[in-house]
Amino acid sequence: MSLRRRTVSTVLIALVAAGLVRGAAAADRSTTHPAVELLDAQGRPVLGSGAPVSPRTTCGACHDTSFVAAHGYHVAAGADERTAPGGVSDGRPFDVSPGPFGRWDPAAYRRLSLDDDERFDLGVADWVRTHPRHVGGGPAEQTAAGRPLAQGGTRTETDALDPATGRPVRWDWAASGTAEPDCFLCHLATPDAAARAATLARGAFRWAATATLSRTGLVEPDDAGGWRFVRGRFDPDGTAPSARLPLRNPTSGACGACHFEATDDRTALGAAGPWSPRDPRGAGQVFSSQRLRDSGFNLRDRETLDVAFDVHAARLVGCADCHGSPSDPARPASGRAAAPRHLVVDARRPSVGEHLRAPSHDFGKGVSSRGHAARAHDGTMRGCAECHDVASSHGRWLPHAVRHLDALACEACHVPRVAMPAVETTDWTVPSPDGRPALAWRGVEGRVDDPASLVVGYEPVLLPHAGADGRTRLVPHHLATTWYWVAGPTARPVRAFDLVAAVSDGAGGWHPDVRAALDSDHDGAVSAAEQRLDTPAKADALARRLVAVGVPSPRIEGAVDPTAIHHGVVDGAHAVASCEACHADGSRVARPFEVSDRVPAGAVARLSPDAAVALPGAMAPDGRGRLVYAPEPAQAGRWVLGRDRPVLVDRVGALALVATVLGVLGHGAARWVASRRRKEAP
Repeated sequence: MSLRRRTVSTVLIALVAAGLVRGAAAADRSTTHPAVELLDAQGRPVLGSGAPVSPRTTCGACHDTSFVAAHGYHVAAGADERTAPGGVSDGRPFDVSPGPFGRWDPAAYRRLSLDDDERFDLGVADWVRTHPRHVGGGPAEQTAAGRPLAQGGTRTETDALDPATGRPVRWDWAASGTAEPDCFLCHLATPDAAARAATLARGAFRWAATATLSRTGLVEPDDAGGWRFVRGRFDPDGTAPSARLPLRNPTSGACGACHFEATDDRTALGAAGPWSPRDPRGAGQVFSSQRLRDSGFNLRDRETLDVAFDVHAARLVGCADCHGSPSDPARPASGRAAAPRHLVVDARRPSVGEHLRAPSHDFGKGVSSRGHAARAHDGTMRGCAECHDVASSHGRWLPHAVRHLDALACEACHVPRVAMPAVETTDWTVPSPDGRPALAWRGVEGRVDDPASLVVGYEPVLLPHAGADGRTRLVPHHLATTWYWVAGPTARPVRAFDLVAAVSDGAGGWHPDVRAALDSDHDGAVSAAEQRLDTPAKADALARRLVAVGVPSPRIEGAVDPTAIHHGVVDGAHAVASCEACHADGSRVARPFEVSDRVPAGAVARLSPDAAVALPGAMAPDGRGRLVYAPEPAQAGRWVLGRDRPVLVDRVGALALVATVLGVLGHGAARWVASRRRKEAP
């Protein structure tokens, strides 16, 4: 790229970042970034080399992409915090990092293998293939020792699982290449995440970023299953025209491509079909300016739902406004990133040019209820009180406002209900023959994939959770349970490969022993309702099948994972404002919450070890085979006036009342006697 073009590029991007041409950006986003010459990893124009596009060299012409990769926890995914097995604080004995790379997620189930595993599950190549929401780079390019993956490393870094035999085989990193950090995923207006995911799944890692461009028309599939560049759609000088490659600041929709549903699209949510969240752990949260009544979902009482999915989105607040870059000079740092401890405000801010050259991607984040990657950045996002004058706005009508604000997070009242369904149970004890777990959803009456099913949403449970300021407040949460088999003395999860081998007949159907155990109505098929181990006999039958495929001492465990609800915020007119909602019998602070629709025979579920919340109260099966959590605020040292009646306080109060009555009666009697004596005196 010429010096002049680089100068123009920097100036235009600077203007957009500073907000000086936001009106033009809204009118025509294709004009906010100049044309770009797509380069391969060697810095050659891809039109000449035909090699995969390299975001590192393409974007590196103007931006310090090495700095971006080193200062972006989405790239690291916890790999930069790797430890020896069991060395993760609040982790499991086989976790090797606090992030997605190395921390076992029961719902996703697959586990990065350790070097001493007798049964290999995931190598690094398998992890890259099965985690398309990872932006690339970090563990997708380098070993734990910092060498390129092609140079070899541990067994986990060099091998992959053979899906036919279940044994590790050498992965050819030279043939697959590695997955670079994909700038286009977030900065392109029309990224094709599905094409990128498919390219990663087949192991063509070096072509992943090229696949992201497939909707631009600049690339198209070739006959060999790869990609080729369409020369006629580039400018005569070889650059990709901005009309076809519209690069921009990331929008909420870019965040929603990987996280829970967040969109800036004007298309009605649900118009494309039933509820299908990108992140099954998103707990039904939606960040959108669209009104619920205008969505395409079959919502209960939809005609009364004249409220946006999230009031912040309706007020034109985007994800980056709270989760922004700490180096962005247009958005002063907030939270713990605002200044060193001895300063109230840090006046030193990067210039626009410095930020554009080396923008930090360690975006502001809160304090998660589960998973603790990039903990050093906890509390760096913009909090409610940094925009809202909460004390003055609530002090006019809320009794004891300071006490309420100390005890409750803002979301406790401003997210009274989650509008969309959420996964309640993930059951890996009886996966389908093709390896899918049984799922149960809350917030929907009927099948979640049926557009006719009535969507009713759910009320989250309030749990004590410590925020960035160290104070513990009640925060709305979703609780989801995963049931799974573990084996051996170390209680490591049974591999998905072995689960499928146990339940399958090898031809895509159920194994005869499994079918006989589960087919309660004897119709020769296993229905969704029958795909559960609700009796000891069924559990024993599956355990025998696991032993038959070589799994030692299989047994069932359950993990309860919390997800804090911070989105789907409503305005004051729709927030909880009734005293009786909390300070009366049936208080929402202590309302029972169904954690799982099933409890496999003899299994016990426990809060995941990396959960950063407490469950004061009891979690136990009810009489209908469900697992229910019954909160008890008193166990957390919280007394809810109007709901809690401590025996000692009641007795002291009763004694005080009796003593007062007796005192009044005694005093009155004494005065009556004294007055009689005065009258009788001569």
